[in-house]
Amino acid sequence: MSRHRAAVEYEQKANGQRPVENAKAISILESYSGRSLGVIELQFEKSADGLVPAVAQDYKTGEVLMLAYISRDSWAATLESGYATYWSRSRQELWRKGDTSGNLQRVKDIFVDCDLDAVVFKVEQVGGKACHTGKRSCFFRKVAGDTLTAVD
Repeated sequence: MSRHRAAVEYEQKANGQRPVENAKAISILESYSGRSLGVIELQFEKSADGLVPAVAQDYKTGEVLMLAYISRDSWAATLESGYATYWSRSRQELWRKGDTSGNLQRVKDIFVDCDLDAVVFKVEQVGGKACHTGKRSCFFRKVAGDTLTAVD
């Protein structure tokens, strides 16, 4: 068993999940693991703060759920655990989405842009809500002329 698979299974057991429930995420993460993991080096040094933007998108519908930032450590934690882990700019710490709310993001696939300085996490939004406001998506406001209109 790979080190990454063991870490994901340990995490699942700690969260009361059966390992088979996340089998697809494990196989996806294994494609990023091992020798190839060293090849997936993002360009963190391009930004002054060392962060890379990460878009979370529903893996089934394509709906954009949120935008956050990742550091080298949160990138590694995401690859290791199979759950989206970000860098909280306000708290200046690693932040695994959903640790306090229960609204975890299971990573199903990862896309990296052409410059290696932005990522898209295709996720299963566990708990249904990605936004801290209680909405499914952080993008629930639409520009209508010179005003913002809430949409659902």
